[in-house]
Amino acid sequence: MKENRYLLKDRAGLEKLFYEDLFGAADEVSSVGIYGSGKHLKEMPEYELNFEPYIGLAKSCGMCSMSLKKSCETGRLYLWNVNLGGHAPRLELVPVSLSLVLDLDFMRRMHENHGHFLTLKVDASANYKI
Repeated sequence: MKENRYLLKDRAGLEKLFYEDLFGAADEVSSVGIYGSGKHLKEMPEYELNFEPYIGLAKSCGMCSMSLKKSCETGRLYLWNVNLGGHAPRLELVPVSLSLVLDLDFMRRMHENHGHFLTLKVDASANYKI
């Protein structure tokens, strides 16, 4: 397995990921996404949702898998996408709560069409600590 990449094999593992931060950083969810850097892409651990319904959902969205990135600094969890469309690659990060990740309609909207809705959630002027 690639360094800094972990498999979540069930809902209990997903819930533990959200609740392991004792200070509740995962509860501080902005509705606005932010652009990250190449450093964030490399350093932030990735957690692949390697269980149903996420395996099937990923395939229905034309993806190999769905995963979350976790901030090493704040503990916040993000849906993420590397947007390659007609410009330099951009890391798009949208903060999520456990309830959003469990909302399969939300997850489908965010990931279908090459993450188009996820891209729309990113605000180029957003300026908060990743």
